[in-house]
Amino acid sequence: DPNVPAILVRWYMSQGDMDAAQAFLKARAEGDTREVEDIVTYIRFLAEAQDPETALAELEHILDGDPPEVKRLTALRASFRFDLGEPDAAIAEMEELLDGMEPSDERRSIMVMLAKMLDTTGNNVGARALVEEVLEEDGSQPEALKMRAGWLIESDRTDEAIVALRSVLGSAP
Repeated sequence: DPNVPAILVRWYMSQGDMDAAQAFLKARAEGDTREVEDIVTYIRFLAEAQDPETALAELEHILDGDPPEVKRLTALRASFRFDLGEPDAAIAEMEELLDGMEPSDERRSIMVMLAKMLDTTGNNVGARALVEEVLEEDGSQPEALKMRAGWLIESDRTDEAIVALRSVLGSAP
């Protein structure tokens, strides 16, 4: 049952045993049969339970070991760097990561992450261009549609925003 690990972590946390929860998640992230989701869950746990710097350091350590789906984890690292006050370096890392990637769900997801960074730093034109490119490739990409809906609301085009958000609900309830 894929829900058992999450239940166990919640139980550890309800008991106030953060060390056991962390040890369990770390063992899953470092195991022989690890999945990228195990790594992401462990890193996000560290960011929330301790601090983003600790999570970033652990992610750097994991990236040194040639993990599965290295591009997704590299994008996660860039996201942490962005949140820790290194926006230029994070954006450059995301752009470098996207160079040469073939169109895929992973690439589109990374493009949306980059668009969010650009939007946050005030580069709305770059963000909108990336979102439009994503939606040209996949018109049902939820995060891109949510960003577009936000911009439509800002432009007082709420009817179009509602249509976009309804399509998000249809594809990712």
